[in-house]
Amino acid sequence: MAGQCRSAARRWRLVVWIVLLWAATTPGLGSAPEHDVPQLAGITLMPLEGGGLEACITLDSDQRPMEGFLEVGVKVDGFFVDGQAVWVGLDGQERICLTLQTPPEVALEVHAAWTHMGRQYLLGEAHWPQRIRIGIMDTGRRQLYHSQAQFNAAGPLVLEGLEGTSHHRVQGPLQVEPDEYGSIVVKLAQGEQLLFPEGVKLFSPAAALIQLPSIQRGEWRPFVPAYRGFFEITARPEGLLLVNEVTLEEYLYQVLPSEMPVGWPLEALKAQAITARSFAVVSAQNSRYRSLGFHVDDSHSFQVYNNSAESARANQAIDATAGLIMRSLHTGQPVQGFFYSTSAGATACASTVWGGQGSPYLQFRPLSEDVPEDGWGSEGEADAWLRHNDVTGFDERSPYFRWQVTLSQEQLRASVRRAVGRDPGPIRDLTVVERGPGGNVMLLEVQGDQQTLLIEGDYPIRQALSPRGVPLTLNNGDVETNLGVLPSSFFTVDGQRGAAGLTAVTLYGGGSGHGVGMSQWAALGMAEAGFTAKEILLSFFSDIELAPVTGIYRSLENTF
Repeated sequence: MAGQCRSAARRWRLVVWIVLLWAATTPGLGSAPEHDVPQLAGITLMPLEGGGLEACITLDSDQRPMEGFLEVGVKVDGFFVDGQAVWVGLDGQERICLTLQTPPEVALEVHAAWTHMGRQYLLGEAHWPQRIRIGIMDTGRRQLYHSQAQFNAAGPLVLEGLEGTSHHRVQGPLQVEPDEYGSIVVKLAQGEQLLFPEGVKLFSPAAALIQLPSIQRGEWRPFVPAYRGFFEITARPEGLLLVNEVTLEEYLYQVLPSEMPVGWPLEALKAQAITARSFAVVSAQNSRYRSLGFHVDDSHSFQVYNNSAESARANQAIDATAGLIMRSLHTGQPVQGFFYSTSAGATACASTVWGGQGSPYLQFRPLSEDVPEDGWGSEGEADAWLRHNDVTGFDERSPYFRWQVTLSQEQLRASVRRAVGRDPGPIRDLTVVERGPGGNVMLLEVQGDQQTLLIEGDYPIRQALSPRGVPLTLNNGDVETNLGVLPSSFFTVDGQRGAAGLTAVTLYGGGSGHGVGMSQWAALGMAEAGFTAKEILLSFFSDIELAPVTGIYRSLENTF
């Protein structure tokens, strides 16, 4: 029992580079000692009422006198378009604020570097998260690339070539295809064709929603999705890449209805809005899609986007929390707002689910009076808690609060072999080796006649015990038979044996999802009990505060 948590096509894209060029201050040496490198203590970016942007850079000389030249340069596609410079003297920590004429409505990246004796040190970087770029996947969200795309809107559309030389005002519907040379061909309703060698930007001058009839969204009631903002369309060897750019708040308008029922209490929706905004900011800052020119895709890998139509009630929750994110009290940085459907009565430590060092704000938190404050002290306690349906908690109305499924010897062996890629042979026993304090299984031992397998981690364990095609009984008596993975890793094992050994195992479990961060069904229960959105969030995330989103930075130690 674990007791403690342990190159994109060219486009107009704004980059702010902060370069610290430090002058010589040591007599007779002609340069500062190499250890006199100022520390980047923070970067804050704020829009100005009259237009432009204020960039405030906090430097710390660690009580050593330093003098230097701070230069802030604004680049678009590699070209300087604005810049400010100031000579500063440091003797401790100082905040230097410069005004840029850069429009704050564009996506910003800020990099701070220090140059000394021909060597440049990257001190840190920041992201200006007021806009976000989303890669739109095909129907079913199987891949990012499209063979063709269709667009329409209530009113005219404007097409601008990404090379910056062509501009067309047209009427929909439009069909967009790549040609054999990597250019974009736009076929108009009148039969005319337009060619864009570098790709095309598409938007509605009246800010009408842009329809994308070539794909469908909505699993239960399919519909043609419509998007705010604008699209950039480029051709790649794999097909068309469709990138939708919107403001952060507009992004949430089409995330929140896709992630939480809009009929739930307003405080639960507000908590979801703040969580989703925080998650989006961190996802954009750490995006793995930077080389493709966008931040996130529209799938479950990030947050589901535009899978349900916008809702006035969801928009009310977003507007009521406009600009608010969760920030860590330890670092001042935004919290990655993980969320999931249902807890089993406690949250999981991030480190016990995904490994690594975890996070100070993603810790074990009990969500039921039945759960000890310091977690489960023995396997027997966790076993008894997960077997019984009479436990109470904020999630208790969720169908997945408790569930059970029985896998035969043949089904269990096949599932393990499929997930792990190795055959244990006839399985003699299934043993929980280690749990997190909230009850999630961290390490599972599969003892077979041919070999013994150790399976570690939340998702690998859930894959190995897949109930695909097997009836799984929910808390409300409903039965699911089409689950590809076990609902959660909060479960206990009961083996049935015959004369030939293990014949089947019954898994008694609770919850749905990874268990880290905010449980949506618990948020519902808390809102119905009178909790505010802030109180809901403080129940799931440790050592956090709510604060407006500004510039988000992180310190680096890379050199180049």
